[in-house]
Amino acid sequence: PSDEPRWRNIHGTLETLSRKELEKVTRRMISENKRRYQKDGFDLDLTYVTDRVIAMSFPSSGKQSFYRNPIKEVARFLDTKHEGHYKVYNLCSEKGYDPQFFHYRVERVFIDDHNVPSLGDLLKYTANVREWMSADPQNIIAIHCKGGKGRTGTMVCTWFIDSDQFESAKASLDYFGERRTDKSQSSKFQGVETPSQSRYVGYYEIMKNKFNRQLPPPRSLVIKSIRIHSIAGKPSKPRPFTPYISLLPPGQDNCEERAGISVCVRQTGKLQSESRAWHMCELGRTDLCDLIYIF
Repeated sequence: PSDEPRWRNIHGTLETLSRKELEKVTRRMISENKRRYQKDGFDLDLTYVTDRVIAMSFPSSGKQSFYRNPIKEVARFLDTKHEGHYKVYNLCSEKGYDPQFFHYRVERVFIDDHNVPSLGDLLKYTANVREWMSADPQNIIAIHCKGGKGRTGTMVCTWFIDSDQFESAKASLDYFGERRTDKSQSSKFQGVETPSQSRYVGYYEIMKNKFNRQLPPPRSLVIKSIRIHSIAGKPSKPRPFTPYISLLPPGQDNCEERAGISVCVRQTGKLQSESRAWHMCELGRTDLCDLIYIF
């Protein structure tokens, strides 16, 4: 009986150790082969893309901190490594957190998952980063979305173009992918893969070099023809298969489905279908481009 308290303490210690190890394993599984920071007592899904640019996954609390970066650990890391000289950019439109964790140095850019910001938001973002980075050579930025990949890579590469660290969108995107991918764990590419996101880095390159960091002038377009080269997938039940065209008024963003496939032409709204969407204009404001969606 006199040994019971001691055994309870040992059992509690083992449970704590098991939980911590399980958390580590789970976080590494979720982050896959993204390059992690595993030094000085830290183990975070966090990558120094350059000495002054950090890409990371969402700083989480509650149940999500079990498998993503715990927000208190991220704050401890930034306060330890860059005290008073960091600013965090949260790109998630779907969720936020108390900015007090990061001493209120948090900027929001509202981007839906697997989507792109407006060109106007890109310009505001780069102007904000330019001001912060030029204020002190020790200042750094830490950028995240949910997984620290698509939206994060888009904005990191846009900053690279703006700051002349890379001349072309392709070079910046390739570099980000190389830095974010830990090839010692797997060859899976952890860079920007959504076509619209890569394309918008290219759009920013054009805005910077051709339009002096200004929005391009509005451009009206006339759709003369639509050609569909292939359609992936098939209806769940064998049936006649006839694609059709819907011309939707500004602001309407839903398509009625017929025979499993519909093709919609929209004049406004955000890009939502990733690799299955095509721009009908070479370059223009998001709300002035005509887009074709294949659902």
